[in-house]
Amino acid sequence: MRRASASLAIQAPRDAVFEFHADPANLALVLPPAVPLRSIGPSRLGPDARLRFTFGPFAVQGIVRVWEPPLRYIDELTFGPFALWRHEHRFNEVGGRTWVTDIVEFTLRQPARPLERIARPVVKAILIAKLRQTKVLLESSSGRGGGDGRPRQPREVRARPNTHHFVAVSQRFQHVGCTQ
Repeated sequence: MRRASASLAIQAPRDAVFEFHADPANLALVLPPAVPLRSIGPSRLGPDARLRFTFGPFAVQGIVRVWEPPLRYIDELTFGPFALWRHEHRFNEVGGRTWVTDIVEFTLRQPARPLERIARPVVKAILIAKLRQTKVLLESSSGRGGGDGRPRQPREVRARPNTHHFVAVSQRFQHVGCTQ
């Protein structure tokens, strides 16, 4: 099993940040364009919510195992390309800012399991990019201070540091047939 995590402070109230994460439609707004994950249900997260996604050609299903608004929630995949995928989302308000921490524990299915060491930095890069884009959407256009937590219309997503690593590694995965 591998573990990847990332944290970032967002200038917005914890309740607003949690609510933003509770809407699966926002996932498409915050993931890097190179990540082919899209939510197809439900329209709102909650206790025992059944999650449905597509990840490229794969159907992915999961469930919300822990629901403790506005502190945290944990979702786990029940069907998909990972043997294990456990994603904990934590929200901690400190000094008017909300620290969002994403922690993912995962195991790849065979025959891709030997690639887990490569996959860990990819997962971490995705988490970092996701948090950075969440920050952009939730903070006010004036930058720091005064963010009300309501999402702004997304700007054109540009390459961010570390996303080139994801693209390079995902191309390697495609080359060895791990996305088919």
